[in-house]
Amino acid sequence: MAAYRFPVLLWEDHTGWFTAAVVESYYDVWAGAASGREALNLIKEALQDTFKRVPWEAPPDLAHCRLHHVVVPVRTEYEAGNRYYPSTNPTDLRVSAVTGEEAGGSRICYLPMFDVSFGYYVDTELPDLVRTQVQDLFRGKSPRDMMEYLPPRQVWLEEVVLQVKARPPTGRDLQPPLRQLSAIAEPLGDNRLRQQFSRAWERDAEVAELVQRLGHERANLILLGPSGIGKTSLLIDAARRLERGGEEEGAIQRYWLTSGPRIIAGMRYLGQWEERFGAAVRELASLGGVLCLERLVDVVRLGGEEATDSVAAFMSSFMQYGELRVVAEATPAELDLCRRLMPGFVEQFQIQSIPEFTSAQAMAVLERLAQQARQQWRLRWERGTAELIYRLHRRFLPYQSFPGRVTAFHQRLTREIRRQRRTTVTARMIFEAFARETGLPDWMLRDEMTLRAPEVEEALSQRLVGQPEACHAVANAVTIFKAALNDPERPIAVLLFLGPTGVGKTQLARTLADYLFGHGSDRDRMVRLDMSEYSGLDAADRLVMAPDGTPSIFLQRLRRQPFNVVLLDEIEKASPEVFDLLLNVLDEGRLTDRQGRVTWFRGCIIIMTSNLGARHRAITGFGEAAAPLGEAELMRFFRPEFVNRIDEVIHFRPLGQEEIVRITQLELAALAEREGLTRRQLRLTWDEEVVTFLARAGTDPELGARPLQRAIERHLSQTLAAFIVSHPAFREGRLHLRLDREAGIVMTPHPQP
Repeated sequence: MAAYRFPVLLWEDHTGWFTAAVVESYYDVWAGAASGREALNLIKEALQDTFKRVPWEAPPDLAHCRLHHVVVPVRTEYEAGNRYYPSTNPTDLRVSAVTGEEAGGSRICYLPMFDVSFGYYVDTELPDLVRTQVQDLFRGKSPRDMMEYLPPRQVWLEEVVLQVKARPPTGRDLQPPLRQLSAIAEPLGDNRLRQQFSRAWERDAEVAELVQRLGHERANLILLGPSGIGKTSLLIDAARRLERGGEEEGAIQRYWLTSGPRIIAGMRYLGQWEERFGAAVRELASLGGVLCLERLVDVVRLGGEEATDSVAAFMSSFMQYGELRVVAEATPAELDLCRRLMPGFVEQFQIQSIPEFTSAQAMAVLERLAQQARQQWRLRWERGTAELIYRLHRRFLPYQSFPGRVTAFHQRLTREIRRQRRTTVTARMIFEAFARETGLPDWMLRDEMTLRAPEVEEALSQRLVGQPEACHAVANAVTIFKAALNDPERPIAVLLFLGPTGVGKTQLARTLADYLFGHGSDRDRMVRLDMSEYSGLDAADRLVMAPDGTPSIFLQRLRRQPFNVVLLDEIEKASPEVFDLLLNVLDEGRLTDRQGRVTWFRGCIIIMTSNLGARHRAITGFGEAAAPLGEAELMRFFRPEFVNRIDEVIHFRPLGQEEIVRITQLELAALAEREGLTRRQLRLTWDEEVVTFLARAGTDPELGARPLQRAIERHLSQTLAAFIVSHPAFREGRLHLRLDREAGIVMTPHPQP
């Protein structure tokens, strides 16, 4: 028997409840109880159950653990009206951190209360690194969110000792040092790698086929399937079977995972990465090992200016002579790109296609995840919750392959429930978590909740004045999405807003983004591109690629959060190459860059704006509206295949003086909700003459309502600011605005009675 020692962090909150967590994040074992001793016993029971079910589980790999306390200044955000402001003063949060050394000498820091871990090198840098990690975690959080992380009453470090049947020495224990290979790759059996991926449940046939091909046929292989389908999990399970059974008995680490960027990382001089890679191939060959590539396309694109100078070209010679075996992952788009760039390289591989999960298989995987949570953390799932998680993702994210995003959501939800010390996962918790991540409102997620188009029109009209036809058209798009009658293989809607400047085209897009997607933790859900910036010869490349070859900021944002309103402002100014690029975006809701990476637009509403009709008919932002731009005239500016992909063309009419007055009232109401007034509890009131004066001062026949905000800043905000900074003690009162014929807008303070 061997004695395994697990460091455990134990803390008591201010309610007298004790929580224990195994420090090593690989095990992810937590427990809560009425006493510290009981919590430790629960941890020990969970670990014993783990080693009973998986006797080959890796032993703990952390030694010399120490407990540190770091004070982290955290600045939360709070909501005032429809706007969000950072807190004036940061709050000092006392954070408990545990450091230790792994068997290889790497230093690791764990923040168990935040479910965060990271590596570091120098002890003196640790406080700053902890502050950075925690401050990133709290970015965008409200003071209410911070309540979950208040410092405990007391916290200390304990140790749980587990008696485990010792295994005999294996080939892995006698494995020689692999310095060059370890520099560019890591073994698939490594604990830190395995903890990032779930098991390949419901993939027994695919795992068996992969084991056959790797263990007996000894072929170079491409695992082909869309992103998120579980190719890496499949490979890890197959490697585990081969290393722990059959002819591969001895548990030598034969399967090593790497990527194109990692192979060339840190190599600055000509021939340097080739020399290191050649040495790594020799070390891998001494084990009879296999090199596993995360993305096949990376080795084709990296290493030289052309594909013939790439990592793949250098790797190909080793493969031809049987010195190197390779297993690579690829999506269909990436494989097509590799075939165009290096057909001879791709021909050296066999292809194993990974099929999509059926609904029954997907439900079985989610049930296995729920069962794992019940066994390990005693967390109960209400009947139907697994089906609800699957249904929400298939309804709103049908283009995301299972199990990637779904299982990640399941794991995040489990951690959140455990952090809140709850014992049951309910449907309401799932709806709330899904709404936080996607930004979709509750009435969109729940089928039993009704929605009528007039309700949507009313909500949009509260922030957009004088455009009832536009609000009606956008409301129809929202109700179609609610009824799930939109085409799932296209964007939610593709709309073209036509009208003079300053009449509310951008305001309607922003209002729609807040109304439909602004209900989560990330409230900024409108991505705006000024298409006049994409009129040059390289415009299409700049739209999709950053100068360093990574995806552009625009695409990175859509990949992080697929639910957005994408506003393409002044679309007629874009170059023809950009229009060519947008054809597939508007039609199939996808964009594939030069490296075969796909960005999905099927969770977006795409809005394009133009003032073509106004510009060519001399229409301004005020006065009588001319006839709408006809379809024939529209086709003179845009190609027929582009116009054919637009769901609806929405015409905005010029604003009248009555509408400008209403807009002025809305702007004054927004000014009254600014932090400088709300923090001092000052109310802002005004006479009707003030509204009329500002409406006249803020109108321009050429610019519509755009100058209105500048007029408010010039005639009003400066007066308010001068009073506030010169009377800091004046609080909880009222500031009344009136119009003086000689002095303009004057302000009278009224103290609270």
